[in-house]
Amino acid sequence: MKVWFGYGSENSTNFVIIGTFKKAGDAQRALDIIKEASLVADAESKAGRLDSTTAAGEMSSALLDFVSRTNMALLRDKDLGDLLFEFHPRVDGDKLVITTEEADVGAFVKAITHFQGRVEIYSAHDYKSKYGRQTHGND
Repeated sequence: MKVWFGYGSENSTNFVIIGTFKKAGDAQRALDIIKEASLVADAESKAGRLDSTTAAGEMSSALLDFVSRTNMALLRDKDLGDLLFEFHPRVDGDKLVITTEEADVGAFVKAITHFQGRVEIYSAHDYKSKYGRQTHGND
């Protein structure tokens, strides 16, 4: 018998985020932005200036530089913190498909909408999908 003493969001979601773009090139551009933002997040985390609980506040110089270069004005420290968790992005034609087991997806939504993409988010636990980790809940 397994007894749970607490609840955490770790590994409990099976989110699929799909950005659909008018031009396939924009899917790749959004993915490139997410990858670069993830590198900034990793560097800031290693420097001790960012973790997954960082609240919105003053932007670090690295984030400010990234925002200036990419024109991603909506991206904040908290969004970078979301990128510290595991996620799996890929371009599929005019779509950017991201799967994650984390519930905080703001950075992905902001990157997709920055390139005028339409965003769809769902749990692959509840809906059949060719994306996401397949589970018994979506038979």
